[in-house]
Amino acid sequence: MPLSEVRLPEVHIVPLGDLARAKLQWEEALAVYREIGNRVSMAAMLNNLAAISQVQGEPERAMALYEQALAIYLDLNQKLDVASTWMNIGETRSLTGDLAGAQEKYEQAIPVLRELNTTSDAALCLTELAKVLNIRGEPRQARKKLEEAESLLREKSDPYRLSDVFATLAEILVEQDDLAGAKEASQHALKISEESGQKVKVASELLQISEISLEQGDLAKAESSARQGVGQLSKEKMKDQEAGGHDLLARIFLAQGKPHEAQKEVDYLKELLASTRNRSLMFGTGITAARVDAANGKFSIASAHLKKTIVETGSVGFVGLQLEARLALGEIEIQSSDSAAGRARLEALEKDARARGFLLIARKAAAATKS
Repeated sequence: MPLSEVRLPEVHIVPLGDLARAKLQWEEALAVYREIGNRVSMAAMLNNLAAISQVQGEPERAMALYEQALAIYLDLNQKLDVASTWMNIGETRSLTGDLAGAQEKYEQAIPVLRELNTTSDAALCLTELAKVLNIRGEPRQARKKLEEAESLLREKSDPYRLSDVFATLAEILVEQDDLAGAKEASQHALKISEESGQKVKVASELLQISEISLEQGDLAKAESSARQGVGQLSKEKMKDQEAGGHDLLARIFLAQGKPHEAQKEVDYLKELLASTRNRSLMFGTGITAARVDAANGKFSIASAHLKKTIVETGSVGFVGLQLEARLALGEIEIQSSDSAAGRARLEALEKDARARGFLLIARKAAAATKS
């Protein structure tokens, strides 16, 4: 089964309204293949069903199905399918917060994909590994993986995968406070996605451009790009990504001095995330919700939530999000009645963030101590 038919990022090739029908058809096919003893096709159906389970917010079921498929492929020595399923498992582990487990699976898959000369899939795996490394607080290592992926894709001339590389690079460059470089990379990604007709990717990249515009202080551009992206994601019924867009709008409204508008965005995104298992998204939106609480005068609620988030993100290795939570808490403490504690917290944060390569957070921490 080709990788593009089974991996979660490509599941939108099945219209989302048809997932139930596709699931029924694949379950029926699985039963037939099991009865006639076609194990390769059984494993392919298990992979497809796992991808649907993940989209439907059932990562534990997805993992169980992927493991069943993997056992078959290993037994039959189907190297490409083994590597593809390792990638799928890595995606699921990343989603649920098992970053070390995700990294392990991606690192298992990459040499096999290189050996088999499946350039696009090797580049995709390198890109996904870069995302995990970045979340774990290793942006420099992440950039090296992206450089490898870009080199492979330029050799093959694969624009579909190349847009992922540029989008991930833009995310890392934002963290490293290279906003001009991030904007250039994000615009490259957007152009590629527009030319290849990838509606969901176009919407996601509009959100990324909005994020960069927010950091550059261009709030009008940030809002217009965010609204465009959110509108398309809503049409495509991509709830998690749409929620990320509403989180971004909430932060834009905070920057515009509109805390009540920000609260409306937070309330709506909570509805969208009612059944999500995406821990990174839950942590990120929780930090924004705390900032909105503080802007509406609920300092104690905001501080308590952020302290809890700092502990939880630390326990699962979400380094960047932990630094972001520390920044939010320090800024809120300065705004409230505990400015000395806030300044001390932010001075320590600046050193930690700079050492890790999170230079945007370091700059913000330094600026907040002088406010």
